[in-house]
Amino acid sequence: MTFLLFVFDSVAQSDLVSVYGTSANDANLDALDATDLIRTLNGGYILVGGGAGVIKTDANGDIDWSKRWTIDGFTSAVCAKSMHQTSDSGFIIAGRAYQDMFILRTDAQGAGA
Repeated sequence: MTFLLFVFDSVAQSDLVSVYGTSANDANLDALDATDLIRTLNGGYILVGGGAGVIKTDANGDIDWSKRWTIDGFTSAVCAKSMHQTSDSGFIIAGRAYQDMFILRTDAQGAGA
């Protein structure tokens, strides 16, 4: 899946446009329907979505890392819905897997904490 990240300044001028999902390095983006996007403490962005996918970018929109988690052996029925950055620059990610809810805690590089 290919998608765009647009960032606008206060007068609706585009400061940043990035395209994702166009190379083999973007394999974790397959089937990612973004459901939440936040600006990170270091000025980058992180977005989460379907397939328990997460993408972390730097302030220029370049991918720092991307992850895709398997919950109970499945990725297709898993959807990360919301996230929050913690004071140690890690992330708390909440979502659903079938009828169940899940919460993931990561460090700043996306590793399970």
